Amino acid sequence: KLENQFNEVRKLNRPAKRKAYNAANKELIDLYWSLGKLISINVNKSEWGESVIKNLATYLKKTKSDMKGFSTPNL
Repeated sequence: KLENQFNEVRKLNRPAKRKAYNAANKELIDLYWSLGKLISINVNKSEWGESVIKNLATYLKKTKSDMKGFSTPNL
C-alpha cells in the first residue's frame, strides 16, 4: 500500500532529525566550553576584566546577530 510506503519514509525522517539535532547541540556545547575556557584563561591572567567581557558581549551581539545568549552575565 502506498500509505505504508509513505509511513516508512516518515519513520526514516525521525532518527535523522534527532541525529542532526544532537550533532548541533554537541557543536554548541563545544563552542560554549571553548569560549568559557578562553575567557577564563584571559581573566585569570588578569588580561581581561569585566569591561572586556561587556565589550565582547556587545561585539558578539553586533557582529553575530543570529547567535543568541551571549549577554555579559552569560559570558
